[in-house]
Amino acid sequence: EKIELPVLTDSSSTPVAAPATGELMVQCTPWAHIFVNGEQFETTPLRKPLILPAGRHVIELRNPNFPPHRSTVEISGGNSDSLIVNLHSLTGYLDLQVLPWAKIFIDNQYVETTPLAKPLALKPGEYTLKLENPAFPNWEETVLITAGETLKHRITLNR
Repeated sequence: EKIELPVLTDSSSTPVAAPATGELMVQCTPWAHIFVNGEQFETTPLRKPLILPAGRHVIELRNPNFPPHRSTVEISGGNSDSLIVNLHSLTGYLDLQVLPWAKIFIDNQYVETTPLAKPLALKPGEYTLKLENPAFPNWEETVLITAGETLKHRITLNR
């Protein structure tokens, strides 16, 4: 024998939708322009957190003296999160002195011409360093950049 029971609905147990936005406080040393999913939002230091839609976002921090730093964050509705970045500790430096002078190429991209006002800031990793001066043969070498360290290179171009 089959007994059918009425389905009880309790309006107090109706699921409440999670808030559609969350907060992200971004701290960056030194300062940086904050880009969220490719769009510029703010510049650090922030006075208040960014309000972002729940979900995954690509946060890029840009300061002209450092390589861009990218992070992917997951924002939960109703929650507050923080992203704390020190660009100094994520960057290595290449300090070049070239005699007489040269155009500097890193991975075949022109960067600057010596003399340098300050060392070049690079993400850690291996790079092909090429120096060009029309009066000399091109000079090329692989360099390894380490976070938080400065690689000093003194090069005299010879015929």
